[in-house]
Amino acid sequence: MIREMKEKDVSSLIEFNIRNYPERKNLEEYIRYRILKHPYLRYPCEEVLIAEDDVKNIIGQYLFIPARYKFQGKIFSAFWGMDYIVDKNSRNSQAGLALSLESMSRQDHFGLGLSDSAYKLHLAFKGLVIGHMKRFLRVNSYFRAVLEFIFRKQNKLDIGLFPDLIKVSGTDFIKVDDPEKIVDGSGYYNDEYLEFSRDADFLKWRYFYYKDKYVVYKDKNSNSFFAVRPAVWKKMSCLILVDYKMKVANKKMFECILNAAEIISEKMKLSLSLTGCTIPEIFDILSKRKYRAYGKEIRITNSRFPDGFNNFNDNKIFVTFADSDSDFNYN
Repeated sequence: MIREMKEKDVSSLIEFNIRNYPERKNLEEYIRYRILKHPYLRYPCEEVLIAEDDVKNIIGQYLFIPARYKFQGKIFSAFWGMDYIVDKNSRNSQAGLALSLESMSRQDHFGLGLSDSAYKLHLAFKGLVIGHMKRFLRVNSYFRAVLEFIFRKQNKLDIGLFPDLIKVSGTDFIKVDDPEKIVDGSGYYNDEYLEFSRDADFLKWRYFYYKDKYVVYKDKNSNSFFAVRPAVWKKMSCLILVDYKMKVANKKMFECILNAAEIISEKMKLSLSLTGCTIPEIFDILSKRKYRAYGKEIRITNSRFPDGFNNFNDNKIFVTFADSDSDFNYN
């Protein structure tokens, strides 16, 4: 049986995740944060799908978190799908297929990085591929990276040590601790792109709910901003450029953001820098700053757009690690 879960099911869902994701830490908090704390939720666990066996045990799930995006001058409500999994003892059942069918029957379910098997199902059910994300890596110090990889010794990753002010080519980035200091208007930056909201509610949930995870910097003279966090990935310390928002046409601002991230990495002695990008016209800026694409391109998918949604160009979608759960994959 496939159904939308209720708040009373949360404890059972947590137990299911502990069994199926034993490598993940703080799973209870991780799940409650996503499906109970998001400011766009109309009610707890909205849109989250579970599969149950004959005795009502959870044997599969398709988690979703809400989102808002703007395109062609209109604002739409949507959901990002993640953590689609069926218990290994139930994979000979129809639970996985049924979860996919139910998700695909609903409007505006976005996905980022479907597995090959899930992608085949997505296409079989007439789902859309609406863009691609490239992941980029910059080696800030080869010497430091090798030492960390061999000896597993990293510097302390304390965001309290991040600078309060970064000056880059005439641009001042100020560390901020209040989403109201970032947002100017509705939280959309580029009318010609399909772009997801960065309103105050989203920013508060995404970057300021946990005080020790992220650092956000805002340009002193505009509402352009970026968010970073330190992490250990593949035994090496890194700075993840989780999010960045600016007018895409203002390429100088994007270059300043990358430069500021490099200054942070050097100050904190972090070996790598990582980010994701969906905008081909600024790939060359990443290359110029010595970022190199790694891994496969990640597909951005959609179940079906709302009626009247048309003429979409897959080079015109602005997605960062912050929109789905990509950021959480790096430790």
